[in-house]
Amino acid sequence: MKRLLLLASLLISVNAFASVRCYESLGTTYCSGTDSAGNYVNTRSYDSLGTTYTTGTIGDSYVSTRSYDSLGTTYTTGTIGDSHVSTRSYDSLGTTYTTGTIGDSYVSTRTYDSLGTTYTTGSIGDTSVNSRSYNSLGTTYHSF
Repeated sequence: MKRLLLLASLLISVNAFASVRCYESLGTTYCSGTDSAGNYVNTRSYDSLGTTYTTGTIGDSYVSTRSYDSLGTTYTTGTIGDSHVSTRSYDSLGTTYTTGTIGDSYVSTRTYDSLGTTYTTGSIGDTSVNSRSYNSLGTTYHSF
């Protein structure tokens, strides 16, 4: 679930500051906030039979993805608006690496934890990704 939430947070525009918060209730994770373009973000993720489903909206774009683990690698497929999503994530020595595509953009990120904060760096297409996430009283906050 953590990898999926990080991917979901990366799908938000990353050119300027954005803020999204996530919380879990009855097995479903809800995320909401605003991206750097001022679009409202509203998603929910839940697990069913080993697959994590995420649905919702980012601005006017509908989000629909599913993620599953196979032999230590998490695969995510689906759509965001008109763009197809296809990524894979794996852990190596405490760092999670994610590669794949969102539409025509190549995704290459790495995520690691340090002193209770999760950092993600890399790129989506020509856009640089630098974000951090932390948990406070059961709510996860993402900043870009």
